[in-house]
This record gives sequence, structure tokens and C-alpha cells, in this order.
Amino acid sequence: ALVDFDGRGHCRLEAGAAVVPEGRFGKGLRLERALSSTATVPLSLDKMPEEGTLEYWFAPDDVPQHIYVFGLLLAGDSDVLKLQADTSESLRLCWRKSEGTYDPQNSFACASAQSRDWFRAGQWQHVAMEWDQETVRLYVNGMLAGYSTDRPLPFFRTPSSIRLGTLFSVYAWSGSIDEVRLSRVRRHGPFVPLGAKWTALPVAAAEGPEPASAPARQAPPPDFAADRPKLLGQIP
Repeated sequence: ALVDFDGRGHCRLEAGAAVVPEGRFGKGLRLERALSSTATVPLSLDKMPEEGTLEYWFAPDDVPQHIYVFGLLLAGDSDVLKLQADTSESLRLCWRKSEGTYDPQNSFACASAQSRDWFRAGQWQHVAMEWDQETVRLYVNGMLAGYSTDRPLPFFRTPSSIRLGTLFSVYAWSGSIDEVRLSRVRRHGPFVPLGAKWTALPVAAAEGPEPASAPARQAPPPDFAADRPKLLGQIP
């Protein structure tokens, strides 16, 4: 899927969202926090590819000081993957393991030095969420900002749409978005020479019972009288 707001791709505008001339490349999408505006890109997929990338450009009107949800992949009304700004001045990528609204989620946060320290009001940023059979990764402006090998990897359910903005008004934000792209390949990462063998990342093993350890030996009591001459022996 590719939506560039200049005519390629289909996007449904909601709650005051608008296409404006001031995009990153030509026209772009404009969201208003006061209106909780969003836009939805419909998807028609039998299943998500085993590896892929979701990426776009965005430019918030201000540097986030609280939680902003920038974008989500939805399966019906349930978000299966989302990118948000945290109150800790970091970016966080989250993905669901089950359908319950309040069920635990997998996530990892990118330190502010690798993400939001670079943000300026109205400045364009590029984010790319990438997955394969081993790892979920987040790239910010072309730089690997964080990754996780926690299972399950996305996606426990096939997404039906991309939501630009948030599901809840309290996490809404004002700003612009451009060049939304969903690919069936990993579009970012290190270049590997042709014929080279890719070294797989270590994957977290399933948790099991811890082996029983031998009982600790009790240390003998200190002998201060014997230790004192050793300490004084070097004094002239």
C-alpha cells in the first residue's frame, strides 16, 4: 500500500482531517488535535507477510510532552501495532499478543537521545516499523532506534486498516503526515554483500523451570587476630 496524498492510494478522512498543499513531498495529510481528526487507509490482506515495513513521514506542531499516538495498524477496532510518544520523552512501539483491550502487550521504548531529542516543532521526521521472523525494529530518520525479539512477533491477527492518528481523543495531536507505505519486504537495515551469510539474532528462549543449585557453603568466621599482623607487616 502507498498513499502519497497526491493521487496515489485511497485514504478516508475523518473528524476534520484534510489534504493540504504543505506536505513533505507535494500534498500531505493535516490532523487537528482539537478535532481529534484521523485518517484511515483500508487494507485487503489474507495475512500479513512474514517480513515487512510500515513507514511514513510526520511533522507534529509541537514537541510532545505527553502521550501522542502517531499511528496504528488496526484489526477491526483492535490496534495490533502502534507507535506513540511516551511521557518519558521516548518513542514506544507496541504490539498486542491477544485481543483483550487491557491484555498485556509487547513493547520497547527508544531513548530520547535516539528519537525525540531530534524533534522540533513542525519538523519532518521519518519512522519505519519493520518486522521479520526474528525481530521487530524501529528506525527513526534512517537510524535503528530500538528492537525486540519478544514473542509473539506481530501479528496475532491480520490488520484491516492503517489508522493515522489515534483511537482516543486524549492521545490526539496536531500536525502533518506524508508518504504512508506498507511493504512486504524489509526496506531498512544494514547492507549485506551478495553471497554473505546472515547471522541470525539470538531469540529469547521459552521460559522453563530453573535448575536446582547446590547449597551454598557457609563462610568461616573472621579471624581478626590473624589478620591484624598482615595489615601491619608493611609498616616500617
